Amino acid sequence: MNIAQPILAGETAFTDKLLAALGKSAPGRFYLTGTAVNLETPSPSLSAFLQKFEAKNGKRPGMYGCYTYDAVGLLAHLLTTAGPMDRQRLIAAIRNLKQYDGVTGPIRFEGRGNVQRSYIVYTVRNGAFVPVTATSPIGAPQ
Repeated sequence: MNIAQPILAGETAFTDKLLAALGKSAPGRFYLTGTAVNLETPSPSLSAFLQKFEAKNGKRPGMYGCYTYDAVGLLAHLLTTAGPMDRQRLIAAIRNLKQYDGVTGPIRFEGRGNVQRSYIVYTVRNGAFVPVTATSPIGAPQ
C-alpha cells in the first residue's frame, strides 16, 4: 500500500494472515504490542499445548487460542476445586484467586480482579514476529 510511516497495532495482529500479508517485509515498518509469551520459543507447558492443538487441528493456534485455553482452564479449575457454585460464588472465587498457572504462564490477579501481564513490543522480521530489544529499538535498522 506504499505506506511510509510505521504502523502500530495491538496483540490482535498476531496472526498468520498478517505474516502472510507482510511477507518478509523490512523491520521498522510494523510494530505490535503483545504479552511476553513467545510462540516461537514456548515454555514446556505452552509447547505441549501447541503440539496437541496442531495435531488435532492441523495448524497452530494464535495468541487468542492460547488465552482462551487458559480462560477455560481457569474456570474448570475453580469449578472442580471450589465445589458447587452460583454466579456470585464463581465471581468471588475468581476474585480470591491470586494466581493460576496457565500455558501462557502465570496469570496473576490484582486486588480489583485485573490480570497483571508484562507486555513487549514486536516487529516483523523474516516472516516472523520478533521482540524489539534495547539493542534494536523501534525505528533502528534490524
